[in-house]
Amino acid sequence: RRRSARGIGHRRGCGMSRWRTILAIDFDPKAVEVYRANVECLDVRCANVADCLETLPSADVLVGGPPCQGFSHAGLRLGDKDERDGIPTFVAAIEKTSPRMFLMEQVPGYLTFAEGRYAQKTVARMTSLRYVVQTRSLDAVNFGVPQFRERVWTWGIRQDVYDGGVRHRWPKPTHTWPWPKQSCMFGGDLLPAVTVGQALGLSLEPDSRRI
Repeated sequence: RRRSARGIGHRRGCGMSRWRTILAIDFDPKAVEVYRANVECLDVRCANVADCLETLPSADVLVGGPPCQGFSHAGLRLGDKDERDGIPTFVAAIEKTSPRMFLMEQVPGYLTFAEGRYAQKTVARMTSLRYVVQTRSLDAVNFGVPQFRERVWTWGIRQDVYDGGVRHRWPKPTHTWPWPKQSCMFGGDLLPAVTVGQALGLSLEPDSRRI
């Protein structure tokens, strides 16, 4: 079984695969408490990732979602001037552990901050560490999740692994909100988006006027 190190919020999705979590880090004590009570993991730390760089274990995959407040349109968008910006720390973790792959999650505002220059600089730094990097913006509603939640994913594959034949395989949308124009945009063969009522087993008809 392959090993992964990741932030607590990403454990559920990755845990549905064959990965075994060897380390999870979160600075919120309550989140760590819940995690320890519900998830099998060799090491769960309540800490700042920046303080753990020297003790990070070797792992096949590194997954993380650095704080998004500095890039969110709901805030001041201070970006790299925001003390909560954890993207440099995530890149440092990549350099420290040299995983076969890494996956980083961010809000859409990350791509547009400073007219895109910050994201470009980040990808350039990742590439300099000998990774083949791709970025995609995906919305949870297009994959059967009853929630509009768009996130930017940056996926890197180490150059030697990529040269060995491993490639990026991004998921294809399976659902769309039942709006004809949007359905046509995706090819017209997608399932209607799952509503909260449907997810809870309630017989509620979706409002097709919602855009």
